[in-house]
Amino acid sequence: MRVLLVMPPNWGVEMPPLGIAYISAALKRAGHEVKVLDYNLKVFQRVKERLPLAWAMSSFSEWIDRAAYDEKFGPRIEPILAEVVDEVRAYRPQAVGFTVLATSIFPVEFMSKQIRTAMPEVKLFYGGPNVRDHYQEAVMQTPWVDATISGEGEDATCDLIQFWEKGGEPVLASVQHRLPDGQIIVGPLRQQMKLENLPFPDFSDFPIKEYSSPALPFSMSRGCVKRCTFCSEAPFWRNYRTRSADAIFQEVKYNVERYGIRNFLSHDSLMNGNFEVLSDFVDKVIAADLKINWQGMARLDNRMTPDLLKRMNKAGCNYISYGLESGSQKMVDLMRKGFKVDDALRIIKDTYAAGIKANVFIIVGFPKESWLDYLKTMWFLFQIRKCIFLANVSDAGIMAGSPLAAQQEHFGILRGVNFAGEWRTKFFMNTKYHRRFKLWLMRVFIKRLRVMENKLISPLDNIYEW
Repeated sequence: MRVLLVMPPNWGVEMPPLGIAYISAALKRAGHEVKVLDYNLKVFQRVKERLPLAWAMSSFSEWIDRAAYDEKFGPRIEPILAEVVDEVRAYRPQAVGFTVLATSIFPVEFMSKQIRTAMPEVKLFYGGPNVRDHYQEAVMQTPWVDATISGEGEDATCDLIQFWEKGGEPVLASVQHRLPDGQIIVGPLRQQMKLENLPFPDFSDFPIKEYSSPALPFSMSRGCVKRCTFCSEAPFWRNYRTRSADAIFQEVKYNVERYGIRNFLSHDSLMNGNFEVLSDFVDKVIAADLKINWQGMARLDNRMTPDLLKRMNKAGCNYISYGLESGSQKMVDLMRKGFKVDDALRIIKDTYAAGIKANVFIIVGFPKESWLDYLKTMWFLFQIRKCIFLANVSDAGIMAGSPLAAQQEHFGILRGVNFAGEWRTKFFMNTKYHRRFKLWLMRVFIKRLRVMENKLISPLDNIYEW
């Protein structure tokens, strides 16, 4: 079967997206013809001058708010999104799949309607982190979606495409799809796949050199060892699993040889969820004298010792992003981050001493954050100002599937016009206007510290050596 996969905005533009590359590889391994279109990159390249901060983390709330999207982004990007119809006509696929993130709901809806109107015979299906719960139920009631896939997509997508091509048993694990008579079949939850069975991701359709920091992502694990209150990562993957150090090393080595790329990003929520695997991977890179640069996100964990950090740097790790979120121990505990602020200070300083550049993520306006908590974050940033290269700051949003969304009353949250962007707490103590002011003030403060503040979702232009 001929399948077209589409990556919509908004997502990072520093390198090709990994998830859709895995889906492409899985479908090709199953014998299907596949093409991938990165409309996130295409739209970014066309509007970056007019919307210079649209891909910044600080714009997250505007992409998930219908009114803000329609006012700021829709009129500028939808004429470009509409071009997908011509590409679908040219490729003539029998099925078109979209990756759906919280920030891409509205672009996906627009593109789907365009394709459905022009070519009603083409099957349309959604997958990705946002395909779950109420959203999944809602889109299956629309006339422009034929199927949705929740959770891991490699095996489920292959099952769906095979069913559309050859028929057979209509109940497919982790798939909801509509039969010709209009009946919606809801499959049971799929057993999690063994990560050792993953194919190497297929990046052949991506213009690698056109991304802001030509590099390739790689996967060490899926899931997270923690359950941070604001995050939906752990609920999405259900539990934490890791690949073997050898499988990770072989994939990176393969990509160096096939694509000529020596710059890599660990795509995981944390690359230090399993310290034994991380340490073994580092040793394999050093032993093979594989000349690469790599980076990733990591937990602030006491096992990030000076010795491990120095070996990581020797193996080519030159950048680590830490999920600090706040400099207040009260807020760190409320977010269930699982570290002590004093330990975080030591780890970040040790990272700098090991020759690795560090980035910290900061969330402002989280429920129950006082101005004293906010000032403690400023003080923490002041203490590490010479040790960090970048600070990614965003205002607190409520992600579907996160503990924060499930425990509104505990956090004093009242649902507003738009749950994600318009939420407030009781007595109007925390509204979107408070959060926007805090975000603006923190960005001004970071600029005064002479620390680089995020320009793109994950700006790596000044990290990698070419």
